[in-house]
Amino acid sequence: MTNDYSFQDIEEKWIKKWQKNDVFNVKKDQRDSYFVNVAYPYPSGSMHVGHGRTYTLPDIVARYKRMDGYNVLFPMAWHVTGTPVIGISRRIKEEDEDTLDIYKNLYGVPEEKIGDFKDPLEIVNYFSDEYKKVMTRLGYSIDWDREFRTVDDEYNSFIEWQYRRLKDKGLIKKGTHPVKYCPNDENALGDHDLLEGEEAGIEDFFLIKFELDNGDVLPCATLRPETVLGVTNLWIKPSGQYVKVDVGEERWIVAKKAIAKLREQGWMVEEIEEIKGEELIGKEAETPRSESVPILEADFVDLDVATGVVMSVPAHAPYDLIALKELETDIFPKKVIDLEEYGDVPAQKMLEKYNVSNQIDDSLEDATEELYNKEFNNGFISSGFEDYSGLDVKSARKQIGEDLVSSDLAEKMYEFDQKPVVCRCGEDAVVKVLEDQWFLDYSDRSWKQKTHDALRDINLIPSDIEKDFDHAIDWLEEWACTRRVGLGTNLPWDKEWIIEPLSDSTIYMSYYTISKLLKDVDGDLKDELFDYLFLDKGDVSEISEKTGIEKTKIKEMKEEFEYWYPYDYRFSAKDLIPNHLTFQLFHHTALFDEEKWPQGISVLGMGLLEGEKMSSSKGHVVLLENAIEKYGSDTVRFFLVENAEPWQDFDWRENDVKSTQNKLMHFWDNIEKYLSFEDFSKNLEKIDYWLLSRFNERVKKTRESLENHQTRKALQNAFYLFRKDLGWYKKRTNIDREGAKWCLNKVSREWIKLLAPFIPFIAEEVWSKIGDSFVSEEAFPRVESEYINRKVEFEENLLREVREDVNEIINVTDSTPEKIYLYTSSQWKDDLIGLIAQEDDFDQGKLMGEIMKRDEFKKRGEEVNRILDDLIEIVREHNEYMEYASSVDLGEVLEGASDYLEKEFDCDIIVTNEKNPVHDPQNKSKNALPLKPAIYLE
Repeated sequence: MTNDYSFQDIEEKWIKKWQKNDVFNVKKDQRDSYFVNVAYPYPSGSMHVGHGRTYTLPDIVARYKRMDGYNVLFPMAWHVTGTPVIGISRRIKEEDEDTLDIYKNLYGVPEEKIGDFKDPLEIVNYFSDEYKKVMTRLGYSIDWDREFRTVDDEYNSFIEWQYRRLKDKGLIKKGTHPVKYCPNDENALGDHDLLEGEEAGIEDFFLIKFELDNGDVLPCATLRPETVLGVTNLWIKPSGQYVKVDVGEERWIVAKKAIAKLREQGWMVEEIEEIKGEELIGKEAETPRSESVPILEADFVDLDVATGVVMSVPAHAPYDLIALKELETDIFPKKVIDLEEYGDVPAQKMLEKYNVSNQIDDSLEDATEELYNKEFNNGFISSGFEDYSGLDVKSARKQIGEDLVSSDLAEKMYEFDQKPVVCRCGEDAVVKVLEDQWFLDYSDRSWKQKTHDALRDINLIPSDIEKDFDHAIDWLEEWACTRRVGLGTNLPWDKEWIIEPLSDSTIYMSYYTISKLLKDVDGDLKDELFDYLFLDKGDVSEISEKTGIEKTKIKEMKEEFEYWYPYDYRFSAKDLIPNHLTFQLFHHTALFDEEKWPQGISVLGMGLLEGEKMSSSKGHVVLLENAIEKYGSDTVRFFLVENAEPWQDFDWRENDVKSTQNKLMHFWDNIEKYLSFEDFSKNLEKIDYWLLSRFNERVKKTRESLENHQTRKALQNAFYLFRKDLGWYKKRTNIDREGAKWCLNKVSREWIKLLAPFIPFIAEEVWSKIGDSFVSEEAFPRVESEYINRKVEFEENLLREVREDVNEIINVTDSTPEKIYLYTSSQWKDDLIGLIAQEDDFDQGKLMGEIMKRDEFKKRGEEVNRILDDLIEIVREHNEYMEYASSVDLGEVLEGASDYLEKEFDCDIIVTNEKNPVHDPQNKSKNALPLKPAIYLE
């Protein structure tokens, strides 16, 4: 490691300087505003490198836009609403070993501090302080004056206002709906309350009743009630634990695990006796169509899904069909759904297509999904089924389901569409039907349409996520927005309820604009104040009198909101599109005028550690603070960006991080050297103009990439590709020349600014050696068009290609040449490629016809035909430079670089033309092509 680079000292130095000078605590001024925000964290544990990526990417964009002349707001707050810290606190009180191990050994919380965590707010206080410390160490350009917590009184007033206004608009309703629920916490669960199963949805199952001869009911769970027409048997897990229960006036047999689920969904269930699944095998059950079917054994039955009793429809269910084949029964599938080209047993077609031979074949799931989708979208009920024949499957499913329920032949039950679903307390979640629950009515058609309209005008990065947002808007229905237990804001008109985490974090971006001013407000934060600030309603004098807040203060808050809002970009994880990111669109369209709707959303991928998913609960993480201590903040930032584009998943790999650190140390050494080249004359050679041109091209592409949040591509151009350019430049010239020193000093001054958003500490330290300002406040490099020289770039590219071609011949022939002959092409070939370059169509027949119209080419018809393919390929390869081809003298370029080539290959270089070659014993010169010399080694 470089001796004079101590990242700890340098980081501490610049953090203090930024803080002392309030560099990132912003005020309204004459510049255009730019508001960047990111999902605020839930501080219940230490930050890991995955969190680091989430917050580093928006900071890079914020730093870039600040240097580009904008007044940039990048705020931060702490989301402490909900039950997670309450669950953690309870487990610590109970001295849960796993929880204590995580907090002591993974997070490094001192023994004496752990006891304080019996109070949930102490967890919040401890980790929000730690988050802030780590974020500061990483150099985030955050305006900490606007910091708040979601349990602050001022924020509670803001949320109460929001919910009263939503209720006024009829968008909040009371009703009975199924929700994710924790039996242990006795609380409905939002996605943020879950350890696992955040993406799980709730599906409507039909429990279709099959009767034994003694009247006991086997309620079979299905999502496809129309297939009851083709049931051939039932499946029971022979080793499973089943229970006879009284449900109303009926006696059901269900899996033991189903009892709690049924009770949570409103059934009065009384347990009678336990039985083994094997006791049911071989019995007969009567279907709703009064047909008798056998009960067979199946180990694939999942007792944790619905009732643990499954009906079998082998004609349309690949799982059922393969199971019957393995049992070698004489049961023949009964077709219910006609599907063109799938015959009498569609499931058999799928088994054959996927080459399925047994029940444990992984492709069974794919076969099942494909068949279900095809039948749902293209199938029709077969003839012979009374009122249902000829109905499309979608209509039949609805009608048959309704008929079964109305005839008391089926009931409705709710179940998760994926497992497991686990509360943060560690308890398995269930689906519970809550009565008198408050819901946000996302099913409201006009609200959905308005939100779709807003989406059309938002800049989405990447753009292909628009379909995911559209799907989420359409899919969302009623959302349980309140809980009985947890931290947060009480529902203002029903104080027994608390607004849940995802529902109180929808428009807090607007709260950032006024949060610092609310901290010292002396008065009541009444709804009329927020109406005025955010909705432009009311009279400021009347509001001042009613709230006791000075008019000047109210006007100042109003000006802040109007200046900063709407926000320009929100960064958040892509897995939040189905909930938080779509919720905030709904709420903006409900409350704000169109001009205040979000302008942009940029989504972030997930983090991996050595190729595996990170998990704090399993200890499979690298803590951010530890990474900073080991490698330094700039290395961590740099690696988090270079690994993948923001919306892609990234992988933290220790060896690669070490490599990144080494690259930055090499950069540190070189940039200091180049910046020491001062007071040298601008006596430039062609290669100097090439470097200046290449640097400006890198500036252009870095800017374009950052505008599109392609931070990896930006870093590739700003660092790696320009470093490669520098490597070529140093090979091509003597950097001790005065002109070279002037050139290196000039580009280095701009280079350090180009990299400042990525590695702010190194950038500030280097910049301090040549200037007395903060590089963070310097102007981001702009393209200096006078230094763009595409012709010079083209010539160097051609030289590089010649070098590569010579190397390839040397490697293939395993030779050590004493002389290298380079034969440039004759003028007629140069004229011919010029003609080809003017054509838009490279069809050989048409092209040959045009060429043969020229006498100078017609007489060389055979030779033209021989090289035409090669010339077309050359034009394609150099398309962006072909406008300069006619002005490039390849012989002159090679002669001018002969010193470099002789040094590179340690031999004589002879440049000659194929028309009168100096020496050509093997007649190689005839292979010379425009822009591509023939080569002979001797």
